[in-house]
Amino acid sequence: MSNDLKKWMDGYEDWLMRNEDVSSNTRQTYVNCNHRLLTSLKKMPDTITADDTLEWRKQKLDAGYQQKTLNKYLSAVKSLMKYAHARGEVSDVELYTISTIKQFRVPQRIPRYITREQVELLFKQCDLKTTVGWRDLVMLFLLYRGALRVGDVHHINVNDIAYNYETFRIIGKGNKEAVVPIDGKNFRSVLKKWVNQIRPTVANVEERALVVATPRGAYGGTRMSIPAIKKRVKTLAHRANLPSWVSCHSLRHSRATHLLESGMELRYIQELLRHSDISTTTIYTHVSTDALRRELQKYSPGEEPVW
Repeated sequence: MSNDLKKWMDGYEDWLMRNEDVSSNTRQTYVNCNHRLLTSLKKMPDTITADDTLEWRKQKLDAGYQQKTLNKYLSAVKSLMKYAHARGEVSDVELYTISTIKQFRVPQRIPRYITREQVELLFKQCDLKTTVGWRDLVMLFLLYRGALRVGDVHHINVNDIAYNYETFRIIGKGNKEAVVPIDGKNFRSVLKKWVNQIRPTVANVEERALVVATPRGAYGGTRMSIPAIKKRVKTLAHRANLPSWVSCHSLRHSRATHLLESGMELRYIQELLRHSDISTTTIYTHVSTDALRRELQKYSPGEEPVW
């Protein structure tokens, strides 16, 4: 990266932190996407045009890039142009022209989820004779029962848990604060034991993170990274012989689906998932094959004669 471009991108990242309501993950994604695009175009931000953006997008689409990925790049470019405009480097007309480029319409995929029995099997992979097993159990409770995103699990601190273990606080997507109920006595008792008895034996003294890498040492006792959390969940899912696509986020999907199947109103599921728009939550209104089969068996009037 040239010195001039580095100054631009450093200023852009600082501007994002101060002016845009985006999460740290989104901020880093925007910086990375813009750096790749600018390097590919061999241009500085103040010289990019709408035609450049459209031509680059067409080339990448022809090269096999997913439309969803290219939508992410377009959002990043639009954000960068807002910064360039704020610096007085881009005209009103050029900003408007780029801002009106439409995203690809990507059909929403029905979220994949596992059954309640599979969730139970996953939880049973945690070896409670070890500190790692207790840490894993806390992670799974947060991901499934709390319906947290993996970034939330990474960022949550011990002091975010209420003193009575009824709720915990998170700073979620878009830097929005939320209070999440600790649902169920098992979830509550596991958290209490981890915080008060087990975590102190593995966490470094100054570490505030709830979920820490174990054992304590050069690399242990500190906040567990997002890649490490993802990898650990994959390992547990593999041990349980679950499908290879099972991930941290599919546990969140599973929780929403199971609550919906149990009859919970969509607006409460929206609150748990912290969706700002209920239209995002409506994707969970799909009916599982098993649930549909049960209802058909329950209400079908009988078999038709075969002759």
